[in-house]
Amino acid sequence: MYLNIESYLNDIEELFIFSRIVLHYHVREKMITGNEGYTRIKANLTNGDMFEAFEFVTMIDGKMDILTYRLQWQTSNGILKKRWDNAEHHREITTFPHHVHDGVSGNVFPSEAMSIKKALEFLDKEKLATD
Repeated sequence: MYLNIESYLNDIEELFIFSRIVLHYHVREKMITGNEGYTRIKANLTNGDMFEAFEFVTMIDGKMDILTYRLQWQTSNGILKKRWDNAEHHREITTFPHHVHDGVSGNVFPSEAMSIKKALEFLDKEKLATD
């Protein structure tokens, strides 16, 4: 449980600091107003890929809720590998609004609700699988 939005966003940044797959990261934007906030982070991964993350969160009665997210994994030359988001544009997906764009197939698939933390864990497992 988090005390406030700031502590949550600081924990997200720590995920990048201590991740074994993140070579370098940059907080492009961070905003906190009352019980809402967001962060936008761009990272270079140790295998040369890039990861861009955005989360907009709110805290109500001590409960943190991710309202909007966009998490994109791509090659160093900009070719999409995966993008998870909850934009409301794929109503046909069973997990609407949560979905993942697969860069290899060009298709959109159902996805569990994602977060920066879950995406970094996924990328870490993917990198380990290719070592």
